[in-house]
Amino acid sequence: MQCLLLERDGTELAAIPLAAPGLEIGSAPGNGLRLRGHGIRPYHLVLRLRQRRWWAVARGGGPLRVDGAGERHAVALEPDRRIVLGPYRLGVSAPPAMPEARRRPPA
Repeated sequence: MQCLLLERDGTELAAIPLAAPGLEIGSAPGNGLRLRGHGIRPYHLVLRLRQRRWWAVARGGGPLRVDGAGERHAVALEPDRRIVLGPYRLGVSAPPAMPEARRRPPA
């Protein structure tokens, strides 16, 4: 699965591979993904892998903006959701399709 960084109009700017334990995002130099822009805090959010799902977790007490609505603290990431980060949108790619189970030859 990849973290997709998008412009407001949906244009993809980058696709960052996600790996445990997570990805820190914000304007501070030590973040794994450093973004600058109005509304982006130094330690804005972190993407964490929990129970085989990726979650966006707000840092610094601010709410997350998901598809235009305010959410508190943590949001499960889904391919059809977009998290607002100042002038950017953040999403995830769809997980790769699972190969069909191999059929056993008839006995």
